[in-house]
Amino acid sequence: IKDLPNRINLLIKVIEQYNDKMKAVLPDEMAETINKELQNFVATLRDSITHYFSVQNITEVVSSLPGFIISLVVFLVALFLFMLEIPNIHRFIKKHLYPATYREVYKIYNKIGHSIIGMLTATIVLSFITWVFTYFGLLIIGVESAFIISLFIWFVDLLPIIGATGLTIPWAIYAYIIGDPTLGIQLIILSIVLLVQRKILEPKIFGTGVGLTPLPTLISMFIGLKLLGFIGFFIGPLVLIVIKTILESGIIKTDFKI
Repeated sequence: IKDLPNRINLLIKVIEQYNDKMKAVLPDEMAETINKELQNFVATLRDSITHYFSVQNITEVVSSLPGFIISLVVFLVALFLFMLEIPNIHRFIKKHLYPATYREVYKIYNKIGHSIIGMLTATIVLSFITWVFTYFGLLIIGVESAFIISLFIWFVDLLPIIGATGLTIPWAIYAYIIGDPTLGIQLIILSIVLLVQRKILEPKIFGTGVGLTPLPTLISMFIGLKLLGFIGFFIGPLVLIVIKTILESGIIKTDFKI
């Protein structure tokens, strides 16, 4: 973070050097306007980084950690107490339902529980695989602080909208612009590897862990992401699991004949 403003200043100098090249193929006024807008954009980006990652903001984030830890502890205690009450909840529900209805409801509950555990396991496995590819890829490229950078890319990869390539591709473009095409090509290759392994493994791992085939899993994640954002990425497959379990239980008849 401390070094980012200096790197952006370097990028501004490189953009200034491209001004003469743009004047050779564009009218002078157009070339100067494009160059000026690019410099303003990069300078704004530099100022934003300097502002958001200032000592004051970092101090505020660190000072909020104790409150977050307390809230997390309270949540975990409440979750533990709720889990202790699950047998009583089962007995209460069983008491007020017919035996056949209770069996079907319990089957749905059990299926959803296993699917949630499978989804969490699949997320952990998939993120770990992405981190391994990223870490060893950066080691092969010879990037300094490969471990820390790979952890940061792994964290960003958890965001379905951005993904790991949301960092590696801009990094490759930056490296190419400042005059390091070798690093740029290497990062592009790493981005392709990360993208391919993600698209191949994600439906299969999620499908195996959640109990769905790859195509419906991918569709439900996409629809959930579009409707509910990041949370929908996980809720989508759960909704599909509930629908699939209800249909398999026979509560809703789907024997359509034409």
